[in-house]
Amino acid sequence: MTTAFLFLSHGTRDAQGTDEFLQFTQLAGDEIRRSLGQVGAAGPDGADGAGHVRPFASRSDPLIIRHCFLELRDPDLPTAAAACAQQGAEQIILIPLLLFAAGHWKTDVPALIEQARRAGADVPWYVTEPMGHDDAFIGAAVDRIRATPGWQSARTTTAITAHTPRTAPCPGPRPASATSDVAPRPQHLQDEHGPPGLLFVGRGGRDRAARRDALSVAQAIARQAGAEAWEPAFLAGPAPSLADGVQRLLAHPSVQKRKAITVLPYLWFSGHLLRSLPAQVQACCPSDIAVHVADHLGLHADLVARVVSRAIQAWESTRR
Repeated sequence: MTTAFLFLSHGTRDAQGTDEFLQFTQLAGDEIRRSLGQVGAAGPDGADGAGHVRPFASRSDPLIIRHCFLELRDPDLPTAAAACAQQGAEQIILIPLLLFAAGHWKTDVPALIEQARRAGADVPWYVTEPMGHDDAFIGAAVDRIRATPGWQSARTTTAITAHTPRTAPCPGPRPASATSDVAPRPQHLQDEHGPPGLLFVGRGGRDRAARRDALSVAQAIARQAGAEAWEPAFLAGPAPSLADGVQRLLAHPSVQKRKAITVLPYLWFSGHLLRSLPAQVQACCPSDIAVHVADHLGLHADLVARVVSRAIQAWESTRR
């Protein structure tokens, strides 16, 4: 059966952000082809660790890899899906590269799939879910934090208790490495004043469930990174705004002593919001506060692997 893997991005007018998405889909698409382009799995006779034969595609199984955008760029989803159908796709696995299940996921994606069906892609559809509270994404964010100058030069002398933001509770599952509120002392920290304050910056929005998920992810990242003081902020939607988050973070005694904050942009790809972030944060800070902005999630290898894993799981579910 011919399967189309269709990657979906929000879309941006920013050329660098678009290029990053296309690079990501290229990396993920190549890995999907490698994974599904050979018979069997890692074990002998195609058996996995439990002794079961996994139904990987044979070399003759055609695969189609395409991309599309929700808005601002072409092709849109119905156009790309129609192209998949014209290439002979007998089923489509849609892979939305979305961090949280907000309005685009709940409203726009179903409506666009229905448009695509009417436009000629009337085949079975399978859709992977947004990433949500995912250990690979949390780990990638921690990697970005620990690569910043402030964290390379910081050290704590005692175990650190994760701070719970004052804005809202943070329900949801915790990563396996964070089963208590006490974070292990990071090995990489080296300054007697401890790590800088951590500002988690999300895109934001008005969907309450997605907002709760974002706060849960922020808490897990802060705990795993070993942040002594941290606050969330959002670029859109209800408070805390970016200015709110910065001011609350600056009020922490450890930040007043350390005179440094690290900003984590929890954004997948580059764009205008990301490029304007350093100046916005600096404008909210006194001149004696050092501001370090971590890299966004981008093309982190663990994220490519997780997206590929979800895509293959969706493909395998179609063969049961």
